[in-house]
Amino acid sequence: LLGEMACDHEAVTEGIEAVRAAATEGVLSVAGLLDAVEQLSDTLLPHLRREEEVAMPVVARSLTNAQWDAIE
Repeated sequence: LLGEMACDHEAVTEGIEAVRAAATEGVLSVAGLLDAVEQLSDTLLPHLRREEEVAMPVVARSLTNAQWDAIE
């Protein structure tokens, strides 16, 4: 699970960088920006779902509130 989440984070970071790059290309590349945002959404939304539905229940079973607060 941790490996999958780490891979997701790398993909999300790449997606954010693609959006940032497309956003700095100017008005002529609106289609490129929209495509980059759509690709980021395709990566980010499943990751957030997995984080909420799979990873956080594991965290909740593994850490006390005090341990979680220390991480935060």
